[in-house]
Amino acid sequence: MSKRLDRFSDNLDRWAGSAGGWVETHWLWVLVWAVGAGVFLALLAPICSALGLEQIARPIYSLYSHICHQRPDRTLWVMGYPMAFCARDTGLYGGLWLGMLTFAAWRRPRLSHRMALLLVLPLALDGGSQLTGMRQSTNWLRLSTGMLAGLATVWYLLPRLVASMTSKSSSSDKSSSEDATWNRTCQEA
Repeated sequence: MSKRLDRFSDNLDRWAGSAGGWVETHWLWVLVWAVGAGVFLALLAPICSALGLEQIARPIYSLYSHICHQRPDRTLWVMGYPMAFCARDTGLYGGLWLGMLTFAAWRRPRLSHRMALLLVLPLALDGGSQLTGMRQSTNWLRLSTGMLAGLATVWYLLPRLVASMTSKSSSSDKSSSEDATWNRTCQEA
């Protein structure tokens, strides 16, 4: 019995190591699919409601209620039912997903600080002016300013994150190379 358990443990360790290596190599695509699934679920909720599948729709609406107010007047409607996200969040998370997808595929674009702020500014102005009662926004404006902010966020942060990870891995390669040289020197001495 102990041998079987040891063999199982060894196989599990090997599998976990290779799965971890795969995720480490493909983390960006894992992130793209995860955010895409989140956007898809927000769209799936009204479709399920329209088809009478409330046992699927209700938990999705409930899950998304923790991150979005879900006010019907500020939400896009699909097949006669509101999405699980408001229009601004739909744009924001949709923009994050599209930005990740384009960056993962082409490693472009990379935004400067100024350009990123310029693209986030419309969301701040739209949301801020509505919050202070200066004006009432529209769902189209909420969606488009959210989309710009989502794209800007990803195109600003992801290139820097990837560059940071690349420089750390190359510096760790350099340090492991230096360690190997040091170990050889010590063995020769």
